[in-house]
Amino acid sequence: MAKEPGYVYILTNPSFREDWIKIGKSSRPVDIRSKELDNTAVPLPFEIYATLKTDLSSTYKCNFLGADNKQ
Repeated sequence: MAKEPGYVYILTNPSFREDWIKIGKSSRPVDIRSKELDNTAVPLPFEIYATLKTDLSSTYKCNFLGADNKQ
């Protein structure tokens, strides 16, 4: 599987419940991606909580999200 460079990110939003976050991936810088998401159904802009520059292989995404589901 080809690996493309990019970012895995965690965003927060003041309009979310305190324990909610958004985890995603993007091949573009996270500040650009978060601004794109501001045009969705949320009333306030997203805030970048964490960013990890990495390859965006599907395996990494599954492992990253799978770890969260074990709690």
